[in-house]
Amino acid sequence: MLGRAAQESPEIASALLKLLQPHIQALEPCPKQPLLSPNIRVYHYPPGTYFRGHYDQPQLDLASRRLSCWTVLIYLGDCKGGGTSFYPHGSGVKSSGGRKKTKTKEDKGGQEKITIEAKAGRVLFHWHGVAAGGCMLHEGDEVTSGDKWVLRTDILW
Repeated sequence: MLGRAAQESPEIASALLKLLQPHIQALEPCPKQPLLSPNIRVYHYPPGTYFRGHYDQPQLDLASRRLSCWTVLIYLGDCKGGGTSFYPHGSGVKSSGGRKKTKTKEDKGGQEKITIEAKAGRVLFHWHGVAAGGCMLHEGDEVTSGDKWVLRTDILW
């Protein structure tokens, strides 16, 4: 069953920030004093599930009064399929923002896509701030075997 859980944890956000700091400093644009959102989410995708095309949106962290600007995905295990695909030249997939559990997917219309494979320990940063063109259309590809587990947080500007 597709699952999502969220936990407010400044402690986990602080520990992750220490581990990710060297990589965060290499991002463009990069906040001068980055923080990670304490909204820690874990997503589970069993075989046959995927996340339809969508755009991430900046979220306000009420405690710090800062907006999120980068999505941080940490892949927690290996699976077949389940990569994150980006469409750099527009709408390669229909944007719905919803999750779908069926095995069918809509036609991509020949759009170029860039796929990041879901591999244990891999960290994916992608921009979703309001500047620099905003978020790129992306989707979570169908998991074909194994289970996809992802931890998500955001970098705060």
